[in-house]
Amino acid sequence: MRRLKKLLIGIIICFVLFTIVGFFVLPPILKSILVKKLSENLHRQVTINQIKINPYTLSLTARGLTVKERASPETFASCEEIFLDLQSLSALKMALIFSEIRFTKPYLNISHRQDLSYNFSDLIEKKESKPAEKEKSKPLGFSFNNIRIENGSIDFWDGPKQTKHTIRELNIGIPFLSNTPSYVEKYVQPHFSANINGTPYKIEGKTKPFADSLESSFDININDLDIPYYLAYVPMKMNFKIVSASLDTQAKISFVETKDKKRSLTVAGNVSLKKIAIDDEKKNPLLRLPLLDISIAPSEPIAKIIHLSKVSVQSPALDIRRDGKGAVNVQSLFPQIKETKPAPEKVEVSTPLSVDIDEIQMVGGKVSFSDLSRSKPFKTVLDPIELKVDHLSNGKDKKAAYTLSVTSEAKEKIKVEGELSIEPLWAEGGLDIKSVPIKKYSPYYRDNILFDIEDGRLDLSTRYRYAKGQKEPEVYLSKISASLSALRLKKAEENEDFLKIPNLSMKETEIDLGKKEFKIGGFSTQKGELIVKRLKNGDVNVLKLTPPPSVSKEPSKEDKTKDAEKPWVVLLKNLSVDNYTIRVEDQTVSEPVTLAVENVRLGGENISTAIHSVINSAA
Repeated sequence: MRRLKKLLIGIIICFVLFTIVGFFVLPPILKSILVKKLSENLHRQVTINQIKINPYTLSLTARGLTVKERASPETFASCEEIFLDLQSLSALKMALIFSEIRFTKPYLNISHRQDLSYNFSDLIEKKESKPAEKEKSKPLGFSFNNIRIENGSIDFWDGPKQTKHTIRELNIGIPFLSNTPSYVEKYVQPHFSANINGTPYKIEGKTKPFADSLESSFDININDLDIPYYLAYVPMKMNFKIVSASLDTQAKISFVETKDKKRSLTVAGNVSLKKIAIDDEKKNPLLRLPLLDISIAPSEPIAKIIHLSKVSVQSPALDIRRDGKGAVNVQSLFPQIKETKPAPEKVEVSTPLSVDIDEIQMVGGKVSFSDLSRSKPFKTVLDPIELKVDHLSNGKDKKAAYTLSVTSEAKEKIKVEGELSIEPLWAEGGLDIKSVPIKKYSPYYRDNILFDIEDGRLDLSTRYRYAKGQKEPEVYLSKISASLSALRLKKAEENEDFLKIPNLSMKETEIDLGKKEFKIGGFSTQKGELIVKRLKNGDVNVLKLTPPPSVSKEPSKEDKTKDAEKPWVVLLKNLSVDNYTIRVEDQTVSEPVTLAVENVRLGGENISTAIHSVINSAA
């Protein structure tokens, strides 16, 4: 009994000493040692207001940690409270095992100086020392669990860029960081949230670290990220300026790694680019895009599978300008590619990228085009432009349906619709063009003719088919129908039109580029008027409608090869010219003579350029 009594008294005394030392003696000693050692190693003044230790739970709490700048009273880093909870398993496993690590209101002040150094550069510089002999030793095991950073802040001043960045309300949760197995309960889910330069960011996730497969998922939420604010850190020089652009992201990322080390990454969600404004080098507007919205269906980037449920483009405005030298401003959006010798082809078997887009829609598009490279400047505005594409895919033999409609400032209307396939490359559909004013495009043909097109509007419709051939593409146009109305041609030196065609039409026409066949089903025109003048110098006005040909050079081998190719075959099945008037004036005599022929009719069938063809005609 005496031995038991002594044992109990000894246990009580040890318990009291353990309690007194743990709660009251050890904290001030540890505080003093930490302040001294941290100040010496960091070369900065370090202060700690309070350290508390709970010897029963093996937890430590440090409050009021402050690290000053080197040789400055400014604060470099601080933390309101640091909490560490050490597990008793650490002694048994010979490893550092913390069940919880928490940082409350940490703060970090980072400065990027003009000499490109940082205010912490001295902390990471390698000190010269004699190389120590490498000894093989087992690394210290560790397991940090339930790591949390609560309400943190970071200030970053970039001196060379004269830019300040701030991070506020920083919250981070990490379930574990470990190089040794442990069985500590994980109650912290992976998450990240912060307000960076006024933009809220949020990433939340779930993980199953002890399941048969390492499965983790994260929810990413970003609102109103100011993209131009961060362009100062783009390493390459841009030939354009992004005036404004913001990013919204609501996405979910899932990662799975099975026992056999097979990895799967799945991405789904929505990405939106808003208020995009891009100017060229001369600060002229280039692109304005209020909204580009991309909805991502479950996609697997590692497996090269991209699936977009919808791509929506709202009211884009593109300003294309071609200067006097022929350079187009939109070329500045793309980096210049230097010509290099092609590398030897390597035969590699890899999984091709699979891209599927369920729907593409563009509404309210606008394109302004100006061309200063012609003798007379050309300008046009296409507004609105509407586009819709359904089920676009690069999968083999998969077809997509599309519709494109365009209206110009001159009331021209263009509509294209049909189906296309990317693999193999193939397209088929219909094209409809209405009310094209020919005079509008005079800058592109006036240098090749010696007269002016005063008036005339063109309507055209056709079916088309395109396919990638083995040598050359296969292009076939069918059911071509074209009509030209109110055409008037006039020479600059004359006072009246020399040709008037109220109506001209072409129907049931086919063009086969591969076979070089041009088949016109019917060509008809009515009530036209032609004025032929023999001028005083003997020239006939209608015989000089184009400039004289330039001095021809000796044909090259390529030209000779082209001449030897199969010639085009043109077939006109039905020709009808009705009720035309031809007036001939001869100004070479002292008293001009005028001769008029009215109600001229001309017809023909099966007129062809083919050899041995038979022509049926009537006049």
